[in-house]
Amino acid sequence: MLVKAVPSLFALLVLVSLLSRATFGARGRAAQPPALDLRWSADDTLVVLGSGFEPGERVALTLTLRRHEERTATGPGIRLESRQSVSQSSSTTLVADDNGAFRFASTIVAPSDAELQVTASGDRGSSAVVSRRLADIPR
Repeated sequence: MLVKAVPSLFALLVLVSLLSRATFGARGRAAQPPALDLRWSADDTLVVLGSGFEPGERVALTLTLRRHEERTATGPGIRLESRQSVSQSSSTTLVADDNGAFRFASTIVAPSDAELQVTASGDRGSSAVVSRRLADIPR
């Protein structure tokens, strides 16, 4: 009877092991999807906090700032309107720490209604994106 139960017991143990690894990750911590959090520091520096990446993962971080401008000029019998969108990007590469987290700080000079998109792409397949108006980022 024990001989017949061994293969099914082995299969059950393998299944439990795989489920445990999927739930808790390779390092025994709860697996979480990569995430980005944006904050303003006391000195008005933007702080990007990344979490949920693989420990030691190289992360390409891209900040893209978009703003829309509208201008109107009037004169005798004339009215000129112009609308334009301006987009600026900056990228850097970081390495996630032993907990799969990173911190990046940057000074941003732009109107408060400009939109910021932050994209983080890891070399092991992790990725996260967040978009916020500068005025909506918590202090």
